[in-house]
Amino acid sequence: MIAENVSFGEHSQSEFGLRPYEIEIESPEPKTYLVSIPARNGDLDFTEFLTDGEVTYENREIKISMYCFADDNEYQEMERKCKNALHGRKLKIKFDSDPDYYYLGRITVDWNSEPNIDIAEITCDCEPFKYKNKRTVSEFDVAGTRSITLKNGRLPVCPVVTTDSEITVKFGTETIVFSAGERQSPYLVLGYGDNSLQLSGNGHIKFEYQEGDL
Repeated sequence: MIAENVSFGEHSQSEFGLRPYEIEIESPEPKTYLVSIPARNGDLDFTEFLTDGEVTYENREIKISMYCFADDNEYQEMERKCKNALHGRKLKIKFDSDPDYYYLGRITVDWNSEPNIDIAEITCDCEPFKYKNKRTVSEFDVAGTRSITLKNGRLPVCPVVTTDSEITVKFGTETIVFSAGERQSPYLVLGYGDNSLQLSGNGHIKFEYQEGDL
C-alpha cells in the first residue's frame, strides 16, 4: 500500500473508499523527426527545426491502481459514484507527495470485483507538462531603465503583461512597446530558467504566466 492521497478535480479518493497500491507516472515521449538520407551516416535530426530550438512532447499516461475499502454491500455504490464522477472527464490530478503541481488529463475508470475486495484501475491520458497550482506573478515599478529576470519552468510561455503606462521591454533581439492595459506579445516567450529583460519607461508593469515542468 502506498501512503499517498490522490485528488481528481473536486473529488478525493476517500469519497469512493479508495487507497492506491501502485502509481505509474510515465515520462512524456519527445516528438522526434529524423530523416534518413541514402549514403549518409546517421540521420538528420529536425526535431527542433520548426519550434525555435524547443522539444515538443506526446501526452503522458498516469496509471493508478487502488483498492476499495468498503463493506461488501457498498461496493456497487462506490463503483457507481466513482464512474459518474471521473470516467471520461478531463480533470486536474493532484498527488500529496507533489503538492505544488497538478496534472491535467482525461480519466477512464475500470472497476474489477475480486474475492473480498474491489479494485479500481484509473488511467489518465495527461498533457505532457505538470503545472504549478498558482500562476506566477511578477510586478515591477519602472522609473527610467531597469533590468529584471523572470524565472520560468520547462514549458515555454507567453506572459500576460499589464501596465499602467507605456513601457518598452527589450528581450533578446526584440524590442516590444506595451501601451497601458493588458496584452500578450508573440515576441515575448519565456524559455526555461532565467530570462533577462530590460524595461524602459515610467510606471508599473505586471507579468503573469502559467509555469509547467516535466
